[in-house]
Amino acid sequence: MKIADKLIWRETDDGLVIVDPALGKVRVLNGVGADIWKMVEAGKSVDEIEGELVTAYGISAELAATDVDNFLADLKKRQLLQ
Repeated sequence: MKIADKLIWRETDDGLVIVDPALGKVRVLNGVGADIWKMVEAGKSVDEIEGELVTAYGISAELAATDVDNFLADLKKRQLLQ
């Protein structure tokens, strides 16, 4: 899994903005979404991402797995991940 090549993205004070210039679409991620995005960009595995969220946010492994799976599936559906 990796970030789609065609995208432009920038961090903001409270998240991240992703622009798909080919489609003219913009997606705004909150702080947690931005953290996940940056971990994907760094090449971390899904298991590593889930583990980091458990540690950083004090959530259960089950909740982290569900949330990460749903979030990544949404990004793939929107063609933001390959």
